[in-house]
Amino acid sequence: MIGFFLFAGGCATKPARETSVAAQPVDGEYKIGKRFTLRSEILHENRNFWVYLPKSYQNTVFVPKKYPVLYILDGDVHFHSASGVVQFMSDGNNGNTQIPEMIVVAIPNTFRTRDLTPTHTTKSESGKQEPSLASSGGGEAFLNFLQNELIPHIEANYRTLPHRVLVGHSLGGLLATDVLLRQPPIFQGYIAIDPSLWWDDQLLLSKARERLQKTNDFRGAIYISVANNPPSEDFDANRAKNSCMDFASLLQTNNSSVFHSAVQYFDSENHGSVPLLSLYHGLLFLFDGYKPPGSAIDHPELLNEHFAKVSERLGVQFLPPEEMVALFGNIMLYSKRSPSKAIQWLKINVTNYPDSFSAQDNLATAYVRKGEMELALKSYEASWNLNRNRWAEDAVRRDSSANALVNIFKLGGKREDVRSFLAERLQSPEGSRLTNTGFWELHGAICARTGDWKDAATDFARLIVLEPTNHLHYHSLAPLLVATGDLKAYRRHCAAEIFRFGRTDNLNVAERMAKDCLILPFPGSDLRSIEKWADTAVILGKARPDLPFFQFVKGLVEYRQRHFSSAANWTEKVVAQPVWVFRDAQAYLVLAMAQHQLGQHAKALATLDKGIDVIETRMRSLKSGDIGDGWIDWIIVQTLRKEAEALIENPAGGRQTKSEGNGPSTPRP
Repeated sequence: MIGFFLFAGGCATKPARETSVAAQPVDGEYKIGKRFTLRSEILHENRNFWVYLPKSYQNTVFVPKKYPVLYILDGDVHFHSASGVVQFMSDGNNGNTQIPEMIVVAIPNTFRTRDLTPTHTTKSESGKQEPSLASSGGGEAFLNFLQNELIPHIEANYRTLPHRVLVGHSLGGLLATDVLLRQPPIFQGYIAIDPSLWWDDQLLLSKARERLQKTNDFRGAIYISVANNPPSEDFDANRAKNSCMDFASLLQTNNSSVFHSAVQYFDSENHGSVPLLSLYHGLLFLFDGYKPPGSAIDHPELLNEHFAKVSERLGVQFLPPEEMVALFGNIMLYSKRSPSKAIQWLKINVTNYPDSFSAQDNLATAYVRKGEMELALKSYEASWNLNRNRWAEDAVRRDSSANALVNIFKLGGKREDVRSFLAERLQSPEGSRLTNTGFWELHGAICARTGDWKDAATDFARLIVLEPTNHLHYHSLAPLLVATGDLKAYRRHCAAEIFRFGRTDNLNVAERMAKDCLILPFPGSDLRSIEKWADTAVILGKARPDLPFFQFVKGLVEYRQRHFSSAANWTEKVVAQPVWVFRDAQAYLVLAMAQHQLGQHAKALATLDKGIDVIETRMRSLKSGDIGDGWIDWIIVQTLRKEAEALIENPAGGRQTKSEGNGPSTPRP
């Protein structure tokens, strides 16, 4: 039901065998918001409110931004659907940016009839006396609570734009319409869903007429929806509908350059079903023109102009969203292979978001692709300068800093030791470097990216001592030990991973640990522990978009156990979904080895060639001076390539191993 309402309607108001794993939550609860309580001195009671934050609110890649706020009445009924509609229309993950991202504040009821009615009356829409309306008329106090307690609290605790939208259904729509008639305006947009405008003999219609006879000083925008409600003995559906239409008609005849109104009748919806569609269409109306035109992808210079017009209409500045511009820039760079057009896009973010290290990173990458190395170096320097005093705050800044520094080191023609270079750049306080895990993560990553395997291994071994429960340090060290050729250390490390994480039910940890321990053949009974990891990942990850990663690990486990047919089945699933370069290369290599072991030699050679093509056309070379932030999987790919080529080489044709000469020094087990 859509909340408690007095009246009946309308304006009235077959793969390889899988080991059984018990069902369990993967990452705990999935939360769409948080509940809070605020003590109201105006209402003399505690008032609950619920808050939904856009996904980008916690994003540390882009510059923190401010958001318009949608306040929705009857919040206990509409919070879930409202937050979903806002998310769908705004976050851009599905290519949809019809409205800006918004914070949603839902206000549950304590005494609905009291709070949502602007005047006191006991007369129903049919003109009969209704004793249950005796508590009506508390709207003034409730609005005072919104304006002077709740809104200031929200704006003091969240990053908000001075643009508020009020949404109400039924009596809530009545209150939203009443707020529109007040001065000065508290909200800039209103959505009144099947509002009870029959209230008190259409009092609000009379107030609106009186006001418009004096002056038309309405500001903002209001969308009114009307449902098709069936009449009943106690409910005059026509009177309820006409009260809405009369009010909407009055407003529409007084639309202006600074005030916009619209009404929409839903013939197929009743009072209970109309809120969802009303919210969607209401938001489209309030933010009409926000969505960039399709032609913008080829004309980025029009984007700032488009959002300038949107800002002028809505009375608050809306910049092109940084994440949207970055997405279009990367489409141009990677999908359309047009560095020049990508640079046009990415410069927009550098201009609009001068404090964004991510904008500089993306622009630098585009310059490199275009061959403009001096400009790339300037952008990497700008990125580093933005992170210079904040690089250790979180993993995103640390990764960005590592990327910027390794490129400054490379593009600037540096010849000094990486550690000396970092010590100078990081300006760490004396004596802090030996205990600062962030420093060693940064240094280790840079050493690994530039092929200094031994120094990188030393750093991550130190990190395991400092943070012995962080599985990512183990995941980093395993391929580095393989790359250095220290077979004994690698075996000990795998045993340590099994001891530390053997009982994990975290599918990401399980997938990484299993892959770590199977870079090289792993003899012994411990394969059972590794198989359990793979089973955990592939079973619990069934419904996840990254399932192919878990399927690859399962295929690798099967191959190491000499279950070649099963290994081929699993890795064939992976290569059928090519997305990620390292995973694709790894899957081709293991599939090729499995096919060879099954006696399918021609197939094996063809599959191996596909894997080699991925490596040589889509992966960075160590000779470039930087193998990138995917260095862990880069090492695994090169190691599997050596193994595959050694197994499948064609003596008659003299097939030669093509792995990078300066790649990992893989010992024979």
